[in-house]
Amino acid sequence: MTIYLKKLDGSIEQFEDNMMQALNIDKEIQGESFGEIFTAESLSDEDKIRLGLMTNKELFIKNKSLKYEEISNAYSQEFINGYFHSEALGIDIDYRRNSTKNDLQNVDVLIEWMTDSEIAETEYKGYQDQKTIATLDQIKLMRKEMVGYSIYLYGKKEQLEIAIDEATTAEQLENIKW
Repeated sequence: MTIYLKKLDGSIEQFEDNMMQALNIDKEIQGESFGEIFTAESLSDEDKIRLGLMTNKELFIKNKSLKYEEISNAYSQEFINGYFHSEALGIDIDYRRNSTKNDLQNVDVLIEWMTDSEIAETEYKGYQDQKTIATLDQIKLMRKEMVGYSIYLYGKKEQLEIAIDEATTAEQLENIKW
C-alpha cells in the first residue's frame, strides 16, 4: 500500500506503507509545517486525478452516482417530513408516509369515520397546527390532492434522474437540485 505526504505547498510525495511510522515521527517533530499524511482512499478526488489514481471520467461517474443518491434522499425526505398546500382546504397539509406517520392512511380513516357516523364536517388540523373546518366532500378532495402530490413527487424524481442520465458536464450535474 502506498501512502502520500501532501506538503503545505500542495506537492505530494509517495511512500511505501512501511514508512508510515517514520513519517508520523517526522510529523510529530515538525508539526503542521510537515504536511498531511493520506492513504489513496483518503486523498481528495482532485489529488487522485493529479496523481493518476483516478480519471476525470471516473470522477464524473462517481459524481453522477452521488447525485442519484442526493435526489433519492430528498425524495425520501418528502415522505418523512413533506407537506403541500391544499386548495380544497386552503391550508398546508402534512404529507408524511413512513413507518410511524402515514397521513394518507389517517385521511382514509377520517373519511370512513365521517361517512359511517354521518358527520358532515369536522375541524381538520394540517401542517404546523394550521386548522380549518372541513366538510366530508372537502376532505375527499384533499385526499385526491394527496394522491396527486405523491404522483407529482414521483414524476419530479424521475425527471431529475433523467437529467442526471443526460448530464455530460460537472456544471450540469451541479445544477440538478431537488
